[in-house]
Order: sequence, then structure tokens, then C-alpha cells
Amino acid sequence: MTIGGMSLNSTNELNFLERNPKKSLLIIIVVITLLIEMIGHVAYYFVKEENFLKSRSVKLSEFTPYGMVRYKENVVIPLKGYPSSLNTDEYGAISSEGILNKSAYLIVMLGGSTLEGRGASSNDKTISSILEGLLNKDPRINSQIKVLNFGNPGMDTYQELSALSGYVSQDFSPDLIISFDGRNDAYYGISFNEWKMNSQPYYEKISRTINQNLDNNLSVLINNLKKHSIIVTSIDKIIHRINEPFKHNVDTKLINNNRVDKVIESYINNHEIMKYRSEQIDAKYYAFFQPTLTKDNVESFAQSKIINDWRKTYNDKNIYYDKLDIFYKAVQSKIEKLEWFTDMSFILNNETDIYFDSCHYNDKGNGIISNFIYNKIKNDIYNDIKLIERENNNKSLPT
Repeated sequence: MTIGGMSLNSTNELNFLERNPKKSLLIIIVVITLLIEMIGHVAYYFVKEENFLKSRSVKLSEFTPYGMVRYKENVVIPLKGYPSSLNTDEYGAISSEGILNKSAYLIVMLGGSTLEGRGASSNDKTISSILEGLLNKDPRINSQIKVLNFGNPGMDTYQELSALSGYVSQDFSPDLIISFDGRNDAYYGISFNEWKMNSQPYYEKISRTINQNLDNNLSVLINNLKKHSIIVTSIDKIIHRINEPFKHNVDTKLINNNRVDKVIESYINNHEIMKYRSEQIDAKYYAFFQPTLTKDNVESFAQSKIINDWRKTYNDKNIYYDKLDIFYKAVQSKIEKLEWFTDMSFILNNETDIYFDSCHYNDKGNGIISNFIYNKIKNDIYNDIKLIERENNNKSLPT
């Protein structure tokens, strides 16, 4: 029935809204929220090229007291903006296909995202996989070699030390441990005013999250909502960004040469402790000071553009790359007499088209690095295997 062109149902709805303003406001808020949420999901799909709910339901990494973050087993790591995704194996390592046999000579590699493989076209083109292939093809070695790659984005030497002291020592019996790093320690030390020795933004962030979850149920509720709601996720990111204790900013008064000296001291000390920890579990230890783009080793216009783009992104004003040069030159001089610590920061200096971005290597760069490491360690591995064979033969002889 209509009265004056308006249906009774419409009239009743208007009367309901007028009589219940609070409920009306709630309904409007819910409708607007659902509309924004729907628009957000659609926008996320077109921008990220993946479903928001699906992306939140897949957990790629987990917290560990040994290094803070570790990849989960058998997951695909989507690396948007990079040539390819990477896969973890049954141990949470980024490795080539193949089962870890008890008789295999086991090498564990630790480092950041450059070791992880960002910039590589597949798992088989990461530093660890290429190295494994070279060692297994060596006719002198003539034994199965397995390389487990526990590289993780942003990992510094203190995290590596924690991982080595934790799950690497507890879950595996490595014959050789390789640490491949340098740039992340430099980055944290000379990119943040608030830097402290053996501390970085991840520590603050993860500690805060864990403590919040322990203290109240609200954080648990928020974390569950973040799996489903783009609005909650966005608000949470904004709040964390505002309250972030570490911000990418540099003050020339704070980021001085004295600061750089402390960063170097921390970097080398952590390696010395890792060497000691390795010896405790009867594993050899090699540290490699990684190559990276600096102002002094730019070989092409493309590399120069990479550095300039980085500066624009972080409003660097030349401070970071000035101090990075100082860091690299000082480390080079301090480790040259350490037999177990190899400077390989120079090996890409005369090469072009080997960097994917300001620090990650492409397949060509990974190949050069792997060959360098292979030539450095192959004789030690050959001697180790021969020694193990002799010991096993002696054990089998009758007494």
C-alpha cells in the first residue's frame, strides 16, 4: 500500500530510524565498514595480485628465541618484485632438492637475504645450491655434500650467533658452518640513531608483540582480526609505524666514525664467538665478508642508478654510503690476518650486471660468489672426508 507515493514499508523504516537514532548510527557504521572492507579486499587483490585472506592464512615464518625469526618447513616464499619465489625444505632451509642423509657431509650457511636468495631466479640459483652442486661434482671429494641455507631477511651476526647456538647445534650435526654477511650489520649500525650493540628493530618489535600478547587478551583478538580485516591490519600498521622505536634516520653527530668503530667491533666479536661455538660441536667455521655496492666500486650506470634510487627512498643525503665505505675498508684491514675470516668484498668490483638491487645479487653474481667460496673451502672438505674415512676404517678393524 502506498500513501502519497511512499510505501508503508518505507514509512515504517523511516520511523524506526527516527525512533532509534543510536541503532541507526550503528547500522550506518556497519554498512560503511563493510563497504570499506570490501573495497580494500578488491584493491589489495589488484595491487598485490593475491587474495588477502589467503595471504594471511599462510604462515611462512615463526618466532624462535634463537635468532628471532625462522622460516617454516615446506613453504613457498613469495618475493614480490624479485625474479622468483623460493621454497623451504623439511628443515625450513632454502636448499636444493635432495634428502639429507646421515652419511652426507653437512654444511650449514647463515646470513641475510643475499644468502637467502633474493634476486635469484630459483632455489637452484641461490649461492648455497650452486655451491652444493660444485662440491658434489668435484671428483676429488667424491662424497655426498648437503648444504642447508638458513639465510633470513635482515639477519645480522647476533641473530646468526643465536641460530648457531640454538637450532643449528641442537637439530643438526654440521661438519662445516659458513657465515656470509657484513652489509646488514653495517646497515643497522649506520642507519638508525637509536642503534645499540647486538640490537636492531626486529628485536624491539617482536619483544613488544610477545609481551602484549602475554599481558592481555585484546592483543590476541587484534592479531586474529588482522587475519581477516584489511581495516584492522592497516590501523595496526599505522600505530606501529608511529610508535616504532627505530626509525630510518641519520644524524651526522650520532653516526660518526666512533659509531662505525663500535659496529665493527660488534661484528667481528660475534664472528669470533661463532667460531668458538662451532668448535664446541666439532665443526669447522668459515666467515665470508660479503660484496656489496658502495660508492667506490660502482662499475656501471645501472649500479649508479641503484645507489641514487636508494638514497632518494631513504632521504640518505650521502651519509649512509659515506659510512658504508668506511665500514668496509676498516673491516677489510681488521680481518686480513684472520685465517678463518675471508674478505670477498672485492670479487664483484670489476663485474657489471651482477646486482639485482643495492645489495642483492642476480644469478650471475651468485655464481661468482659460489665459485669463490668453493675454491676457498674445497681442500678442507676433501681433507675432512679423507680423515673421516680413515677413522671409520680404523673403527672397523679387529682389535
